[in-house]
Amino acid sequence: MNLQCGRRLPYVAFLVTGALCLMSTAAFESGSPFVVALAMAGKFCVTGTFGIVYVYSAEIFPTVVRSAGIGTASVFARVGGAVAPYVGALGGKFNCSYF
Repeated sequence: MNLQCGRRLPYVAFLVTGALCLMSTAAFESGSPFVVALAMAGKFCVTGTFGIVYVYSAEIFPTVVRSAGIGTASVFARVGGAVAPYVGALGGKFNCSYF
């Protein structure tokens, strides 16, 4: 049996599973082992998503500009990863009541 799902199904599965794991940590007491396990599972899913996007981005660029495209995508991914922990801290300082 030839099972060919491409990259879309694993990408969506990693994103949904990671989001469910990370959002469900709010339902439990902080510091419990279950919260740590859910957070690590969510982090694993986000890392898997990053790997899939990295491979996929290499396929969408033409050969002539592939290295520049991968380098630019990698820079923005690393900057986003470095800035992400501080975004949560900004939530307590600003009133974000758009909804």
